[in-house]
This record gives sequence, C-alpha cells and structure tokens, in this order.
Amino acid sequence: ENEIEVSAWGGKGRSRYSKSNIVQISNIVLDSIEIWENDRSGPDTQGKFGLNLFKNYVVDIDFDKNLILLYNSIPSKISSYDRFTLENRNGLLLIKGTVYINNQAYTNYFLIHSGYSGAILLDDEFTLNSQIGESVKIILEEQLKDSFGNIVKAKKGVLPKFSLGEFEFNDLPVGFFEGRIGLQQMSIIGADLIKRVNMIIDKSRSTIYLQSRILN
Repeated sequence: ENEIEVSAWGGKGRSRYSKSNIVQISNIVLDSIEIWENDRSGPDTQGKFGLNLFKNYVVDIDFDKNLILLYNSIPSKISSYDRFTLENRNGLLLIKGTVYINNQAYTNYFLIHSGYSGAILLDDEFTLNSQIGESVKIILEEQLKDSFGNIVKAKKGVLPKFSLGEFEFNDLPVGFFEGRIGLQQMSIIGADLIKRVNMIIDKSRSTIYLQSRILN
C-alpha cells in the first residue's frame, strides 16, 4: 500500500492506492489495474470506476435497457443518435451547452459527471456573469460558513431552459454558489440530466452521440 496525491474534478487530495490488481466485470478481465481508496464512493456503493477502465472500447450507456455495452467500433445504431464534439481535458469530458435566462442565451462547457446527483451545477464565474441568482426561481437557499467565518450562499433554482444542440430541457434544477469566486471552477451536467439520454462515446473520447429518451 502507498499514499499519493490524486486529482479529481473538485481539486486534489491524498489517497492510499494499490498497484497491479485484476478486475473482472462480466466476462472482461483487466490486468495491472491501480485501485485508489475513496471514503466517499456514493450511496449504496462500495466503489466506482471511470471511462479509463474501458479505454480501448467504444462505450454505449443504454439507460432504456440498463446496460453498459462495449464495442470495438461505432455500432450501426448510431444512425438514430445525434453527434456532439467533446473537449477532453486530461480525461475530463466536457460538452458545450446553452443556458437560457430572461431570453438571453449563455453558452458554456459542462463536465459530464455522473457522480453529481443533480441536473446542473454552475461554476462561480458563470454564476457571476449571468446573474442567475436574480433571474430564476429559488427553491432552496443555505448559508454556509468556512473555518474563517466567510459566508457562502448555496442555492438551488429552477432553470427555464437548457439545451445541448437540438436537445432541449425545460424547468431543470440548477445549483450554484454566491459570495465566492473561483472555487467551483467547472460547470457540471450531473446524473439527473445524464439519465434523460442514451449515450455512445467513441474510443478517442472526442465525440459523443446522444439519443433522447421517452420518460414516463
């Protein structure tokens, strides 16, 4: 066992890790896998893995069938999906989306992050520039204090409209912080929005294909 500094979307920390493990998922056996220890895996889980585990495959996440499918090449069913370009920042995958507030369109890059349970979380700079706190219906507000007594306002509102290309979503919950700048550096698309589409991600992690779902 060793302890090293590791990076995540929210910052850096230290973690114990183990080298050269064997991981089996279904009939796929992966060798020489490093495993990091994390005390915050998520409710009802004992661990988590990311796309790097399937770095040699096209990854198909099909919520309609509750399946993750792996391919050596893009499947033919891609004809029923829409194509989007991804920005790959050291393994973090971001997609361009547009927030609509008071008939104004604000385009930004959003990290695709299933570990965030909400729909959208806005970065601090975007929150400041768009003045979203003055323009959307607020449904939850908390005042948090850090160890130095600085007050951070955590808010959840209702976003009238959000789009990914031709995909439009109405009345989405949106989270943001007020009273600080620079700590929440990325805007995020979380699980509540991700599950509304089926997605296929190419091997190079430079392209994502989305298919809208009919939800009850």
